[in-house]
Amino acid sequence: MASGCHPALILSVKPRKLQSLPLDAPTSRSPDTVALTRAAQNAPPSCWTASAAGAACSVTTRHEDNSGVDAKIVGWGPFPNGGYRHEVDLKVQLKATTATPSTVSECLSYFLRGVPQYDDLRSAAVSTPRILVVLFLPSTNASDWISHTDDALSLHKCAYWVSLKGAAPSTNDSGQTVYLPLSQRFDKVGLLDLFAKVSRQEVPLYQPPSV
Repeated sequence: MASGCHPALILSVKPRKLQSLPLDAPTSRSPDTVALTRAAQNAPPSCWTASAAGAACSVTTRHEDNSGVDAKIVGWGPFPNGGYRHEVDLKVQLKATTATPSTVSECLSYFLRGVPQYDDLRSAAVSTPRILVVLFLPSTNASDWISHTDDALSLHKCAYWVSLKGAAPSTNDSGQTVYLPLSQRFDKVGLLDLFAKVSRQEVPLYQPPSV
């Protein structure tokens, strides 16, 4: 592949529900709230693959049960401003939520349920880099999430990613609040930048904001 070309990507997604709403979500159990929660928990994998489609993704189903891993992304370079590695891969944990996040120092908050899942994402003892991707959905109606016309299919709101490598151990029994930088959108540009870093063996470390 000629230098400067976009890498090909393979996004492989496990067929399971995307676990969702954090513990600090609204506690109302009205029928409308319950329906919205269930819809978010069943957000289809296409929501995630659409974000990477601009980087020439193909999607296949995986059946192996990896701890805390919902998807695997493989990219082939050379990558813009990349290093010597022309094949890199990432393991991804996918989440969706309708809870309104707090914004702290240009980061969005998200409560990640499950300390084992948090520990898996922050581990430095894994060979393949791992990231958390969270899709923040509108908190009104499920019909507000996606719109389509003759000209476009639009997914509203954004997904962001964060590497938790090197994060401190949790002092909570149920999970951990993490922060996703607004600068790290899970889109074509963000993926290319992340793959370039990994190709240079620069796996991003978690940098929590001062709260």
